[in-house]
Amino acid sequence: MFQQLILAGVLSAPVVSVQKAQERYGALDKDYRMVNESKWIVPFSFKPFGLNYETRLNRDIIVPLVFVLQELKLRGLISEITSFHGCFSSRPVSGTNRPSIHAYGLGCDFNHSKFSSAFVEVWKRWGFTWGGDFCSWKDWMHFSYSWEKGECPNNDDAAIKE
Repeated sequence: MFQQLILAGVLSAPVVSVQKAQERYGALDKDYRMVNESKWIVPFSFKPFGLNYETRLNRDIIVPLVFVLQELKLRGLISEITSFHGCFSSRPVSGTNRPSIHAYGLGCDFNHSKFSSAFVEVWKRWGFTWGGDFCSWKDWMHFSYSWEKGECPNNDDAAIKE
């Protein structure tokens, strides 16, 4: 279903790398802020899904995120979200000077613990990558609308097969 929605133009395809995010959304300035941020970053509320969180994120992930949250709610998995730590954040990857996918508003962080496999599978079904699958480190709280399925999303473009 996810691929069909992309082909029908309902969803934008996830980006493959930070480099591809720069091509799609524009450059970051020296403070890791999107130069054309106002075009892409929009407010979003989790309240319709029973969660009292609000954030700003990239408009390209709103539709897939809504599908994820609706499915989590319908399957009784939404309660696995116990805390929210943001989506859009102008910053590098921790401990590096490489841009974070959060600088493009394409990543969301929840909780500080692991999730059930059913919870993670819902996210993956709608095109998100889970940080628990990262190759070089495990980022259990992270889901991003980026990286092709089966790739090694470690923010090292040399490790990304395009």
